[in-house]
Amino acid sequence: MPTVRLDFDYTQGTDPATRFRVERRTGAAGAWGMIGEVQPVDPGQATYTYDDTTVLEGQSYGFRVSAVNAGGTVSAPSNVVTLAVPGVLNVPTNLRGALV
Repeated sequence: MPTVRLDFDYTQGTDPATRFRVERRTGAAGAWGMIGEVQPVDPGQATYTYDDTTVLEGQSYGFRVSAVNAGGTVSAPSNVVTLAVPGVLNVPTNLRGALV
């Protein structure tokens, strides 16, 4: 099963984030849906990682991340990164040979 690893940077502002919401869409025009969260937010940490293990082979996805504060307010989303998960090339089977 393929995995997409997302890395993103964040610097705390005056209204600190307590977690990040990770969203994904299928294709270029699919609807955005939350697939997970990254928490807790460490004020001394600048880079965060999220692994999506639910992607399917042969599909293209868009990903974005938003910060969420303690009150539940969600920031504007990050830039969108688009990734295509390669399909599987099947192996030929049942090879036979004959002397002719």
